[in-house]
Amino acid sequence: MSDPTPSDPPVSPDQVIDAFEDAWQKQCHATIARLLRQPNLPADLLAELIMIDIEYRWRYPLPDADRRLAVVPNHPRVEDYLHAAPTLHSEPDLILDLLGEEYRARLRWGEPTQASAIADRFPALRTPFLSLADRIEQETPHACISVLQSGTSLFSTRIFRSLIVGRQSIQQPPPFSLVIADQQWKLVVAPLRNVQISRQQLEITFSNPDVELKNLSQNVSLKFDSGLRLPPGKSTRQNLPFSLRLDTLCLQIDRRRQLAGM
Repeated sequence: MSDPTPSDPPVSPDQVIDAFEDAWQKQCHATIARLLRQPNLPADLLAELIMIDIEYRWRYPLPDADRRLAVVPNHPRVEDYLHAAPTLHSEPDLILDLLGEEYRARLRWGEPTQASAIADRFPALRTPFLSLADRIEQETPHACISVLQSGTSLFSTRIFRSLIVGRQSIQQPPPFSLVIADQQWKLVVAPLRNVQISRQQLEITFSNPDVELKNLSQNVSLKFDSGLRLPPGKSTRQNLPFSLRLDTLCLQIDRRRQLAGM
């Protein structure tokens, strides 16, 4: 792609943005390198272009041949852009916007990451970023999973893409914890000694507006409250809401809602 040059009249900022996003939408893998180096590019325009770039580099990673030549890597962090455009270091509000875009991209297309882990990278922006991250989580399409026992709610969390449900593994925290295992979120619902639930019992994949469930167990069928049974190793798609049983636990999966304590 030939990068639009904002300093060449009569090209407007909107035209620069539109041309850049159009190249990505055509999956031409728009290059941002020259734009990052332009000394007269307004900071807010540069930040807008970077936010577009973040989204598409997470959603459509560059092929290997192009990735080696790219100034910004696949699955970029905000720091990758700040390194190439150091003038943005003096723009905390714009950096906050960029962090929000990175987190949004991670939720929708990327690797599981705690918002606090991103906040740790920019301590001065920790409080406003965590507030922004909470709004992003609520706005991003998701389902909710609640764990109940004898009618009492024990834990609730959001599902943005996929989630493994199972018992505690060695060195994992006790129920009810969310951990990252093998580059995927896992919800620990039972202690290590509870062999009635497998360490990887169920995989839940959210794909708006429904979910796909895979029984990861080798010998235990899963029973839905509707009467449906899911044999070991089998998958099914379910419309929301629905509930199923894991030993003495009930898993309720519903459309997004405000979660207490989140």
